[in-house]
Amino acid sequence: MAQSATDMIREDHRKVEQLYRRYQASEGPAAAKRALAEQICRELEVHAALEEGIFYPTVRAKFGLESAGLVEEALREHGELKKLISYIRDGGDDAAREEGMQALMHRVAHHVHEEERTLLPQAEQRLGEELERVAAQMQQRKQETLPPTAAAE
Repeated sequence: MAQSATDMIREDHRKVEQLYRRYQASEGPAAAKRALAEQICRELEVHAALEEGIFYPTVRAKFGLESAGLVEEALREHGELKKLISYIRDGGDDAAREEGMQALMHRVAHHVHEEERTLLPQAEQRLGEELERVAAQMQQRKQETLPPTAAAE
């Protein structure tokens, strides 16, 4: 059985959580920590683009008005995450980046909790086998977006 879109989304969530644990544990050079922060930001940007461009439109089409609140909330949260990513990249010093990363991951944890508790289970009930087709589209777009080594991770 092929991977479903909801499995792919959960997998992305776990990857970002793992990267953040590495970021928190990093005691090496500041450049290594900055590189991990950038990798987290990039993963989140690609993840959000896949959800916004493929997954959420599919949910909207299948659920109709029922999905409006769930999808709008998720999109609002994505907007907050994007602002924090910009802050992290433009923030300047290590202390500002650290503050930004903590705020970002706090918002990510909230978003993941909401999505995995509500939206993904509903999508699994409603979309069924269509989730495999959506996953194939998402995987294709991910491979087009990420560098070859990152897409394979």
